[in-house]
Amino acid sequence: MEFVFPLIMGIGLAAATGFRIFIPFLVLCLAARGEYISLPENFDWLMTDTALMTLIAATSLEVLSFYVPWLDNALDTIASPVSLVAGTVAVMATGGVQEMDPVLGWVIAIVGGGGSAAMTQGLSVLTRGGSLLASGGAANPLVSTAENTGSTGFSLAAIFAPLLIIPLLLLLLIVLWKLLRSRKKTSPNGEAPAET
Repeated sequence: MEFVFPLIMGIGLAAATGFRIFIPFLVLCLAARGEYISLPENFDWLMTDTALMTLIAATSLEVLSFYVPWLDNALDTIASPVSLVAGTVAVMATGGVQEMDPVLGWVIAIVGGGGSAAMTQGLSVLTRGGSLLASGGAANPLVSTAENTGSTGFSLAAIFAPLLIIPLLLLLLIVLWKLLRSRKKTSPNGEAPAET
């Protein structure tokens, strides 16, 4: 059962990558450097000064870029596939699958990490798309702030309160499901379909 908390931690960090790719890795780096968690040997490079400086720069650039009109939507296109990879790496980096059979470990990392990243990224894309349609992008800075907060919150919860991750993921899954259902119920012009 030693793998359970690191696995949940990894899935929480993976979910955070769906909102922002670099924030979870920066939080993981800081937590490891502060000796709140220990990383597997093949991920101890995350504790280096080089990794810290790189992650600070990358996180700052990513966060600021999402406040630039229209660039934020372009970045979502790039972030979608990248967050799936980042989510998988996040699960591997926490060590939850290190002691497992390698094939099983990778399957869990891809499904659990990639899947939770895909869920939060999907929610992000839907929210940003709705904001673009409703406000012409004027409300996108609010969406960006919510995504930054979500990524930071998920990352901190994953490290310091991993038992919160499962209910948080269930809540986000319900929100995503309701958003998708509401989109299906409306026609392309945003009006409810006519009764036949």
